[in-house]
Formats: sequence, structure tokens, C-alpha cells
Amino acid sequence: MKNFINHIRQFVNFTDDEAAAFYNVMTEVHFKKGAHLLEQGSICGQVYFITKGTVIYFMKQDDSEIINEVFFENCWVTEYGSFLAKSPATKSIRAMDEVTVLALSYNNMQQLYSKAQCYERFGRLMAENLFVTHERAMIHMRKSAEERYLMFAKERPELLQRIPQYMIASMLNITPEALSRIRRRAIKPVRQAQ
Repeated sequence: MKNFINHIRQFVNFTDDEAAAFYNVMTEVHFKKGAHLLEQGSICGQVYFITKGTVIYFMKQDDSEIINEVFFENCWVTEYGSFLAKSPATKSIRAMDEVTVLALSYNNMQQLYSKAQCYERFGRLMAENLFVTHERAMIHMRKSAEERYLMFAKERPELLQRIPQYMIASMLNITPEALSRIRRRAIKPVRQAQ
């Protein structure tokens, strides 16, 4: 509870009662490694706050999976378009290991919004954050593969250690072989400088 409340207070200065009311409408859910929090094509009915574990956000295309993002503890994850419009999800969310989340249903979210302006403000800030993240991803895709990798390494260095290389390649929309070549070229100047 403490991590969740500390997290939400980074965005909005909730009183103790407001923060407790927010936490109390959340439901703790556990997922085993490989379990889907959401499958592409189904309707997304929850927004998840990850308290333990790692999930991938991906799209199935033909026989492959294109990973859009990886989320860890203290992150929110959902298929926002499906959640708001109650339309089929275009992406899936799957547990990479044992995962525990706090789930917020659409109806509970709407009830919070009607209780106090602080909840609406939090929802708006989360939507704005999601929009900025999406725009940043679109900008990255216009760059070369090498530029995408260098930006990724600079902006998300922790992921280089936490997720397998094939997932990083998928997130960058390149093959694992291309990622290996790019990494070798990126490492060479560092070694030569030493």
C-alpha cells in the first residue's frame, strides 16, 4: 500500500483519506509466469499498477510477437484505447515472471472521478503521460536502427540488463542479428578510447 500511495502522490497531492479511498477500490491480482493480463482481441476492463514482477506489452502479427514495451514494479499498464472505448484490444499484456498487480476497473475509476477533482486530475495526468510516451515512440521509429538503439541505451539503460536481447530487438523493430551488429559497433569506440 505504501509504495502505491507514494507513487500516486508523485502526481497529485492526495490527502491520507483520498489516497486510502483510491487504494481501497483497487483489487490485488496475481498472475503466474506466462499468464495473460489481457489478450489481443478481448475487451480491456482494467488498468493495472504493477507491485511485483515484469510484464510485456506486445502485438501478435502473423506468427511473431512485436514487443512495444516492458513494464516493471511501480508502473501502470493497460490497453488504454480498449479500456476507454470498450473495443477489442490491439495489443496483449503478458507476465514475464510471477506478477502481482493492483487492478482498477473502469466502473471504479468512474466512481473515483465523481467523488473528487483530485482523482480526475490524476486520470488526466496519466492520460497525458501515456500520450507523451506514445509520441516519443513514434519519433523513435522515424530514426535509424542504430539511432534507436543508442537512444534506448541512453534513456532506458536498466532494460539492457533486465530483459533478453531478442526482446530489445523486438522493441526496436530490428532483428536480433542487427542488434548484435549495432551493439558491436557501439562498443568499439568505447574500447578504442580506453
